[in-house]
Amino acid sequence: MTASAQLVLEEAIRLPSIDRASIIEKLIASFDVSGRQAIDDAWADESESRLDAFQTGKLTARSFDDVMKEMNT
Repeated sequence: MTASAQLVLEEAIRLPSIDRASIIEKLIASFDVSGRQAIDDAWADESESRLDAFQTGKLTARSFDDVMKEMNT
């Protein structure tokens, strides 16, 4: 990593998490990814499928705190 890239990284790390996430999203989008639309469409389909399953009772939700407790054990 170049010195200027290291400085940008150090500055970015100090930003609030929402800003860091936005930067990450824009950096990833800057790559020339063939088939990106297909990937986005697949994620949209999966999201809709999970929402439908939740709304019809086929899928249940758990609290963020419960999930984090399980991950940390």
